[in-house]
Amino acid sequence: MDELLKQLEEVSQYLKSLSLHVDKTRKSEVDQKIEEFELLVARVKPQHGNKLVPNKNIKEILTELSRILEELNELCENRLARLDFVNKIALFS
Repeated sequence: MDELLKQLEEVSQYLKSLSLHVDKTRKSEVDQKIEEFELLVARVKPQHGNKLVPNKNIKEILTELSRILEELNELCENRLARLDFVNKIALFS
């Protein structure tokens, strides 16, 4: 879980820097998606160290995070680097 949180934080930082380089017409949408991403990451953090949290909850959040990344990739005209962190999460599911 520590590694997952570290990767999610790295993705968040990357997305924030990405927002600075987006076309003005899409900036609002991109910023909204980044905010959604960060809200979901915030839902994962309290579960850190809680062994009683069902894997299903984490899996649902990760699926939603992946969907947001796909939408951001489209909004950024496929300039979003391939963020392959979801494949590494299989260990937790």
